[in-house]
Amino acid sequence: MPCNAVARAVGYVPVELARELEALGAEAVGKALLTFLRRNFADLGEPRMQLSGGQIRIVQGNYLVLVIDGRIVVNAPYGDPKVVGQIKDAVTDFITGLAGLALQKRVVRAIRRAGYRVSKEQRAPNGALVLQVEL
Repeated sequence: MPCNAVARAVGYVPVELARELEALGAEAVGKALLTFLRRNFADLGEPRMQLSGGQIRIVQGNYLVLVIDGRIVVNAPYGDPKVVGQIKDAVTDFITGLAGLALQKRVVRAIRRAGYRVSKEQRAPNGALVLQVEL
């Protein structure tokens, strides 16, 4: 008897960061995600992207990655559930990090617009932006 199972995994970007993705725009996020998938999952084939409104749809081999309003969905008919989970985890971490960087840049702009001078910027080992601000 054939098995018509579809492997599926869903991840979420924290709500406060999902708004940052909207500000970046679906095309920019999609292009960054394409590059990420090419580098990290090259063995699955060349990813192809479609944009529709704010939705990002990427097909890579037998795997479909959807990014919709901070929700990441990975589907694969006849796909390996372990690989689906790995893609979901990697994409969720990548998209969350991308949104976090966008938030950090927005905070720096707000500090500067408020008239404060940022005298030093550096990255902490965990990727957080550390600023030295003259008050």
